[in-house]
Amino acid sequence: MNQSLLAPEILHHALSLGAIGSGLPYGWQFKTVSLQGDTINLTAERTPDGQRTVIMSWLKQYPQLLPYSQVSLESLSMTIPLLQTLQKWHDKIMPIEPSLSSVIDTQVALGWQMTDLTTDNGLVSITSRWTATKETALSELVSFHQMVSQLPVTITQLDITPSGTVGYFNIQIRFALMGQNKRFIMKKYMKWIVLCVVTLPAIGYLFYPQSSAPTPVPPVSQYQSIATSSLPEPPQSHPSIVIKLDSNAEKIIQKSMSWFKEN
Repeated sequence: MNQSLLAPEILHHALSLGAIGSGLPYGWQFKTVSLQGDTINLTAERTPDGQRTVIMSWLKQYPQLLPYSQVSLESLSMTIPLLQTLQKWHDKIMPIEPSLSSVIDTQVALGWQMTDLTTDNGLVSITSRWTATKETALSELVSFHQMVSQLPVTITQLDITPSGTVGYFNIQIRFALMGQNKRFIMKKYMKWIVLCVVTLPAIGYLFYPQSSAPTPVPPVSQYQSIATSSLPEPPQSHPSIVIKLDSNAEKIIQKSMSWFKEN
């Protein structure tokens, strides 16, 4: 990831070289802008009517291009080195979604054809690659530049060729978006989860209030009197109930007793 080239820089130089190729003098035909390793190159060919003196005079009008240009009898080439990498994203890698879906959906909405979508799962990161193709104006590269300027995106293939229609080009770009693997995120935090599960009970045990030692109870001697003030009072005895009968009741009982004796 650290050595991958930064997509915004590639798009910026591709747009510049495409504009330069479109403005070449008579007799020199723009052929392509392409990504070659860690450089981006423009190539142009001399037509039967082209003259070397003409292209040299044209280059003198743009002295900033001379260190990157090479002119032969048949061709012109410009090679610009690419210096910016994804190094700044090394400690800022983020989940790949929803950024991936957002970028692809935006490119589709702009009319680009998406092909060869692949995903590579690494131990730490995940890389999604896709190819965007369209016949369009160079100005759309500005939209791409704004789209990926705040994302860990690189470009592994880029080709720009004239389409035959004035101001339009066949553009093909292969993007790669890098994000953090969800499994790595789980592994990254799993050790902290395990640590908390193991240590929290131990910490709680250390700080949990401990009960005081039980107070010893002195033995009770068999001669030691025991207080009974807390015991309830025993029930009070009541005199037996005496039932007195009137004279009629006594006569009835005596007659009943004499009858039982006779029988």
